[in-house]
Amino acid sequence: MLRIPALRGEMGGIQYYLTVWGLGEAARNITYSEELEKRQEAEIPADLRAQRKINWPRVRREVVPYLLQVPDHFFSSLTVEVVYPAHAKSEITFEPVNGEWGYVILDGTEELRTLDGQHRLVAIKEALKESPGLAAEKISVILVPHRGLKKSQQLFSDLNRNAKPTTKTLNILFEWRGLFEQAAKEAMNRSSLLASRVELEHNSLAQKSKKIITLGVLYEMSKEILKDRNGYYDSEMADIPPELVSRAAGELVQVFDEVLLPSLPEIEKVVAGKMMPFEHRSRYIAMHSVGWQALAGAIRAAIEQRPQDWKQLCREKFSRLDWGLSNPAWEGSAMAGGLVANRAPAIRYLVAQLKEYLGLELTPAETEYFTTRKPFPIRKLKEIGS
Repeated sequence: MLRIPALRGEMGGIQYYLTVWGLGEAARNITYSEELEKRQEAEIPADLRAQRKINWPRVRREVVPYLLQVPDHFFSSLTVEVVYPAHAKSEITFEPVNGEWGYVILDGTEELRTLDGQHRLVAIKEALKESPGLAAEKISVILVPHRGLKKSQQLFSDLNRNAKPTTKTLNILFEWRGLFEQAAKEAMNRSSLLASRVELEHNSLAQKSKKIITLGVLYEMSKEILKDRNGYYDSEMADIPPELVSRAAGELVQVFDEVLLPSLPEIEKVVAGKMMPFEHRSRYIAMHSVGWQALAGAIRAAIEQRPQDWKQLCREKFSRLDWGLSNPAWEGSAMAGGLVANRAPAIRYLVAQLKEYLGLELTPAETEYFTTRKPFPIRKLKEIGS
């Protein structure tokens, strides 16, 4: 029998009990849908479930490492149904002590099934196998009575249907563990080109946005340019020295202010306020997502292959390139059917074009883009007037 301190509440006619459990205690006593299937040795049909299936890759690659490697990890509450045997009582036994505070009594005949938070519960169970010391940490658990399958399904739907995932850009804005996220945010405040021109909430730019780039795209550029160079590693699991962040941000500022600002067409007009960013995007490929990210890939290759003069090389070559949307060389790489293609394959094709244009060594796959790619090979870029 378990006698658990609890705070009783009620909302929408549903009485619930707010409790706190040790992670080890929660792992031992609370179950989830696939665990029930293993016990019953039969798969539960979709229409008889009160939960979705476990996304095991997400649990193992994201949630478990977060618990094990991030010192200040934190989970929101689990919502757990108390299910009694058939024909038994449905209400949770509660012994009040002082008003709404008291004890929930669990006699051992009930099942405790996660209604919301089963991926967190599964991650806890998996993490405890590697780090038993986590068992003493605490998590809040909201206990609700089981009121039948349909009401369980409805409550699951209610808990999840209005949960709107935050945008990638907003996640990066609020992320303070990762090196590349921090470097991107510091760079946007230090760079003359980026200052006050980065979209901080949405994943894409509105048609007439006054911003030149989203924080999400800036982060991708940061990672592409910096990753695995000069001690820059993709880790969110430990405190990162401020001087490392500052140094990484400084390298990004060099790329934007010393390479791109002097070399991209009419971008100085955007900085001076003589041209709106959306006007620039209507004329040139560079300030579209595919352009920014391909520039990062090409510049990274230049840094690695021409470490002594990469800035001069990129400045001179980029300033002589026709970046106009009307350039037929973009069709099949950065554009498809006359429209800008902000997709991963388009970024790869444009990186290959820019690397070839800069005279850099291509990978075998990039070489094939110019020769055997279907439905047709991409084109080599040429300087204006050539």
